[in-house]
Amino acid sequence: MSDVRGWTFSQLDRARAQRYCLVPNVTTPQVLEPRSYRQVAESLAAAHRRVDSGILKVFLAVDPLEREVRLVEVTTEAPTTMEVLPVRFRPTREVPLPSAVLLLSPEEWAARERREIDVPDGWEHLEEL
Repeated sequence: MSDVRGWTFSQLDRARAQRYCLVPNVTTPQVLEPRSYRQVAESLAAAHRRVDSGILKVFLAVDPLEREVRLVEVTTEAPTTMEVLPVRFRPTREVPLPSAVLLLSPEEWAARERREIDVPDGWEHLEEL
């Protein structure tokens, strides 16, 4: 296995999984209960809050067909670019639906409230989590 800053790829993958996923210990298999669309969104939002202390607000941009979990996160950690670009992720064992996250700085959120910038099409219906 190749080394990245002294880590093997399997160690690096395990560290990423422990930081970003909902599984506290990736070496211990877990049986995950089936969850509703809303429960998956709430779990993902809670996981993001645990790793980003700068999150001020999290919204679910409701997908009416419940095919993708779309989160809008207002965080002090996001740069202010005035570009609205969600990042998409494949389903995983812990997040069984495709997901997308749109990070907005507080300044960008204020600009959205003033209707100077907007979320992508289909993301207009926001529910605070």
